[in-house]
Amino acid sequence: MQKYLTDKRFKIVENPKDAKILWLTEDYHHKRFLEWGIDFSTTHVNYYKKEGALVIKNALANMINNTLKDKSCIQLSFDLESALPQFIGCWLDRKKKGLENTWIIKPTAMARSMDTWVTNNCDQIVRLVETGPKVAQKYIERPITF
Repeated sequence: MQKYLTDKRFKIVENPKDAKILWLTEDYHHKRFLEWGIDFSTTHVNYYKKEGALVIKNALANMINNTLKDKSCIQLSFDLESALPQFIGCWLDRKKKGLENTWIIKPTAMARSMDTWVTNNCDQIVRLVETGPKVAQKYIERPITF
């Protein structure tokens, strides 16, 4: 960071208590910085409590399913690691009712469409869980695009 942060408005300090901005890497994940005695009213940190609920797909799906009473504003979502039986029940119910049953299956913590699948085959979806944690979300067949 020191190599590229060369603007004179910034000063690199050794003691975290002297910093006005903390950009954390390793301690960010382990949250050790919470023990440093930082005055968070004057120091900005690239950390948000419970951020995993917003940025990790399975945590977001679980939060939505456990807290929202009215889920009509979102697509059906399942953490396949913890809710595979519920997903299969939903899939079978939709099939029995003749509803469209295409799902997008995504890894919980990857991006760029790697290991992402769109399918209506329940057997395939169950097998995809073997390659790592996944989230299944009801696929939007006809999205409105502008």
